[in-house]
Amino acid sequence: MLHLSQSRPELAEQDVTNELAIATSNFGKDNFNVGVVHSSVANILLKLKKYREAENEASNSLNTLKTTAPPDHQYVASAEYLLAASLVGKHKSKEAEPMIRENMARWGRAQAPAWRAARSESLLGAALIQLHKGKEAGVALNHAYEVLSAKDSGADADTIATAKKRLDEYQRCVAGHQENNCQLSE
Repeated sequence: MLHLSQSRPELAEQDVTNELAIATSNFGKDNFNVGVVHSSVANILLKLKKYREAENEASNSLNTLKTTAPPDHQYVASAEYLLAASLVGKHKSKEAEPMIRENMARWGRAQAPAWRAARSESLLGAALIQLHKGKEAGVALNHAYEVLSAKDSGADADTIATAKKRLDEYQRCVAGHQENNCQLSE
């Protein structure tokens, strides 16, 4: 049984790692299903703040899915988001920024629910803060939170809470006249 609850990601890590081994054994490493499982592993590793490992899994997922799915498939966009999030977690926002912008466009081309692009826009805000682009970060964070917190947006509570936390921390920086020298706690 998978332990995919938000409260026990350390249990889920072992489960999805085992699932990845089984999927790779059954389908081979260059299979769509294996790419999806790599994304699951990356997602859990991000929750555990294991950014280096998450980057590796998300990269494996993206590489596999780009060869086994259409370019604007939602699983490709998800893997791309996870890779960008791992880069932001490692403070590699210069590398992540163009990837996040492409990810937002990919979600649009995939005709995904608006909350998915907004989640990426919130991540863009975090990246822009690391790059000391305060005003642009503020626009991204405000818009992302507006979309994510809308009634019936479809976003999960954790996504909304993360966007709110980023926006609140940014607003504290602005209030302290530190807009271009802000640090997020994530």
